Parts: sequence; C-alpha cells; structure tokens
Amino acid sequence: MRWLPQASPRSASSWWAWSASAKTQRPQLKSVVALFVLLPCLVLAQEGQVPPVSVVPLDKMAALEVLAGRWTMTVYSTEDDGENWTPAPSQAVDIQYRHKNFLLEETPSDLESPGFHMHTFLTYDQYRGVYRKAALDDIWGILDLYEGDIDDGWLILDNLKSATFFPVGENQWRGFRLRMELKSKQRWMWIDKTDDNGQSWQPAFKAEYVALDR
Repeated sequence: MRWLPQASPRSASSWWAWSASAKTQRPQLKSVVALFVLLPCLVLAQEGQVPPVSVVPLDKMAALEVLAGRWTMTVYSTEDDGENWTPAPSQAVDIQYRHKNFLLEETPSDLESPGFHMHTFLTYDQYRGVYRKAALDDIWGILDLYEGDIDDGWLILDNLKSATFFPVGENQWRGFRLRMELKSKQRWMWIDKTDDNGQSWQPAFKAEYVALDR
C-alpha cells in the first residue's frame, strides 16, 4: 500500500495563508477590473467628450426634446369612461433637462394653486431598453413608477411592472397608463386606468399642454 506524502505543518500553513489571501484579494481584483473599464469613460467626461456608454441614453432623451419648455396644463377627469370630461383649474408647469441631459424634470410653478400637483422625473434605461418615469403627487405622497417606449409619435408608459397601484376598494387595485403625444406648442397626455392588471383600459384623465414660450 502506497502512502501519500504528508504535508509539513509549515507547507499546510502556507497554503491556508495563500487561500485566505486569495479570497481577500478577489474583491480588490474586481475593483481593479471595474476601474480599468470605467477609466476611459471618466477621462472622456473630464475632457468634455461624450463617453461611448452615454451615447444611447442621450440620443433617446433627445427624442423627447419637444416635451421641454414652459406649459399651461389643464387636467380633465371623467367618471363615465370618457363620455363627459370635467376640467380642473389650469396651472403652469416647467419641463427642463437636468443632470447633463440624462433627465427630464417636470415641476409645477405654484404648489399653492388649486388641485394636486405632480413632480416627475423621466429617464432612459439603456440596459433594459425602456423609458422610466417617476411621478410624485402632493396629496397621497406616492412615488409612482412607469416604464415603456415610443410608439408612432407617442411615449407610452404604464406601472404594471412596478405595481405601484392605487387602492380603489377592498382587495382592488388600480393601475395607470400614460400616453404622451410628442408634439410642440400644443399636445395631450392621456391617462388610462385598469382594474384587471392591464387586460382592459378605460380613460380616467387627460391633460392638455399649451406652450408658453413658443
């Protein structure tokens, strides 16, 4: 019977030391690799050039340029699926590019005006291929999250994936879909509702935007 040579205590302790050192260095190695990947982008950004990784989201956000500006917004609501519409008082809103044009921010000009007000942020996620909008109201305080894309001149987003639904009854939740017309000077945004997780949609609100600075 052959016996395998036994490792000396010294060699065994050396192996354990190497193993522990390797485990400790793995996160450091990942950090070094990430640094080499990001470094060219950081250098280009410092030189005022657009890094390659920024091209797609900036192009996608540029496609929404018609939304930017100062607008008078009038919101209409319906209780009979669009047969009749009731307008709320008009209010001024400001939509501007922020964060080096990666973000479109919509803010109400006067939070003290009648009705509820929305503060929204619109961006593009290049890794999932979707626009994403976060909308915060000043009544319920819910940060609603929408995702979607441009289709035939309309930006269409819904909150089905995020499931940031609104309660409308016992064990009943309502989702919403935004359909934003990509036009300048005068445009509409339709807000549709669903109580069956997107199987059917009905009109709930519509908002008319009229440009103040064009």
